[in-house]
Amino acid sequence: MITLPPLVAVALIKLLGVVVGLVVPYVDAAAYALFLYPQSIEGAAFREALKLRKPGLVVREVLQLLQQPLRFIHRGILFFATYAAMSVFVITSTNAALGKGVVAGIGIYMLMGMLAYRTNIIELRKRYFWGLAGSASNAAYMGLIVTLVVLTVFALII
Repeated sequence: MITLPPLVAVALIKLLGVVVGLVVPYVDAAAYALFLYPQSIEGAAFREALKLRKPGLVVREVLQLLQQPLRFIHRGILFFATYAAMSVFVITSTNAALGKGVVAGIGIYMLMGMLAYRTNIIELRKRYFWGLAGSASNAAYMGLIVTLVVLTVFALII
């Protein structure tokens, strides 16, 4: 039987949580194509790849879906608000390494996507935080991104 030091075990569990958190947007894209908008043209290739039972093609189609400015749940302001509230709870009130890892994984994925549009605020508004009033200022968007950075960092270090 292999025994790990407690800090190593916690780090491995948190790493597993990060991986799970990084997978969430891919599951969101698959759900978008299969259940939320099954008639959509964007998801037709994904649905066809599933019918052919070709895993490589399925992964490629999900990646292509995520490149499009579609209204995925993980890009909406309601998801962000829920994510922020859940993150604060998980970080401050629990000692769950897996939960903190999931929070960090989702945050890392969202930040990686947003960093690509950091200099193009119009494209950032189109792809992320849909549901937020169109008259929201650039400072409001940057405040949301800073909140995401803070939550992600705290989830990783605490």
